[in-house]
Amino acid sequence: AMLLSRDGQYLLTGGDGGVVSVWQVSDLKQLFAYPGCDAGIRSMAMSHDQRCIITGMASGSIVLFYNDFNRWHHEYQTRY
Repeated sequence: AMLLSRDGQYLLTGGDGGVVSVWQVSDLKQLFAYPGCDAGIRSMAMSHDQRCIITGMASGSIVLFYNDFNRWHHEYQTRY
């Protein structure tokens, strides 16, 4: 599953390994990976304020991840 942030700067991916990864779109640099879940990710959505990532798992579970694009943007800008 893939999901693009509203501003188009971040790409979120998830797959059979159950890991959600956040990528910087401009250079496809991985910024963060959430700990893996016990099942593969089949679908992803984001709350309207972009603070929560909701994933539908292969097991039928729904998992919610807290998200903070502002933190990643600030850390990325100060590091690089």
